Amino acid sequence: MKQQETARNYLIEIERERSKQRKDTLKEICINSAKKLLRITGLFGLVKRISYSLGFRPKNKLSADSAARWFAKDEIHGVYFYQSFPMLNIGGVRHTDIRIQAYKIYDFITESMNVLDIGCNVGFFDMTIADRVKSITGIEYDESCVKIANDTAGLLGLDNVKFLQADFNEWVKNNSEQYDLVLSFAVHHWLNAEPDSYALCISELLSPGGCLLFESHNLAGIGLEDEAFFSAFLNHGFTLCDEGTVKDDGNLLRKWALFRK
Repeated sequence: MKQQETARNYLIEIERERSKQRKDTLKEICINSAKKLLRITGLFGLVKRISYSLGFRPKNKLSADSAARWFAKDEIHGVYFYQSFPMLNIGGVRHTDIRIQAYKIYDFITESMNVLDIGCNVGFFDMTIADRVKSITGIEYDESCVKIANDTAGLLGLDNVKFLQADFNEWVKNNSEQYDLVLSFAVHHWLNAEPDSYALCISELLSPGGCLLFESHNLAGIGLEDEAFFSAFLNHGFTLCDEGTVKDDGNLLRKWALFRK
């Protein structure tokens, strides 16, 4: 399909430029920091000799690029985004198709649903399920992510999705809409949310009988504290419909739960 080809080419070009900027910035930071540290400690010559003996050469462009890729993690399936976009064969750190299957999202979404995604990133997850719902609104703080999301949706001709650049904590104060489904995927920590206040906020965003699909942060890290959020939803009258875990990136284990208001 011509629209998909155009959208994919756009994303590839965008990410090539972003990848180059990340690598150039990372190299400069690493090199300058290392030189400063080594001058301070007086070990520059020693480390230089050791590095050369191990085969590391500063003029070896391939090695420098490989190091930048390792640190930045910016080449997955040739193109890097936080979310993958299976429709366009675009890779990402988090695999949208695996997540959809893990959440069993197609078992409960309907074509009459208006959906809110809190912290939508580049919107690839939302665009993947867009043909199964009535509408999707994505809120994202990062302006560049919002531009990519809206540009891609436009190229694909998706007229039932919109992505807004906003601080969710400010946006929600002026919001009067209610939604049939709220998606909250490992964003509550970045929102500085407290369990009870967040549960109340989500309840006000949902229409009667609406659903929340909530995902914890990494269970081996800050996600250890997220059980308080799961409990808070229950304490505020939500009914637990389903739950499970997902490890779509092959690294971080997260817990998810589907609640009904």
